[in-house]
Amino acid sequence: MLDLLFLVLVLRALWGSIAARSVLGIGTSLPALVVFGLESASGWYGRLFDQAGTSGVLLLVAFGPSSLPGTSPKIPLSRLFMAHPGASKLAVAAALLVPFVLLTRRAKSRPLVEASSVDHALSLRFLAAAAITAAMPCVFFFAEMLTPEP
Repeated sequence: MLDLLFLVLVLRALWGSIAARSVLGIGTSLPALVVFGLESASGWYGRLFDQAGTSGVLLLVAFGPSSLPGTSPKIPLSRLFMAHPGASKLAVAAALLVPFVLLTRRAKSRPLVEASSVDHALSLRFLAAAAITAAMPCVFFFAEMLTPEP
């Protein structure tokens, strides 16, 4: 559920960045999506959800594959995601906060220009994605308690 929400929010921020022609937004959204894809693949193949039974499906639906990373030789950086799952999420959240801060400053520096409202709306899209991403490490504690090691 959180993974789906994160994906929707980052795609929304990417779409808004493309519409506003914001190089900063595009340059932040795309790497965030790549890291999300690697984390999701790491969770899917590393935790062997494709071979898990009903309990694996319930964990997958509740937490999402990126919340439960595992090691897999198929996925680059999967050992890093497994060793520090919270750190990777917090790094993505910090990266998503950069466009929020810069776009908010730019919107405040020119309040009477129409583009400032576009910058402000786009910055809020990045804030929402960063907030969800920063909340995800809390899920790791519950996920580690509920899932067995492969």
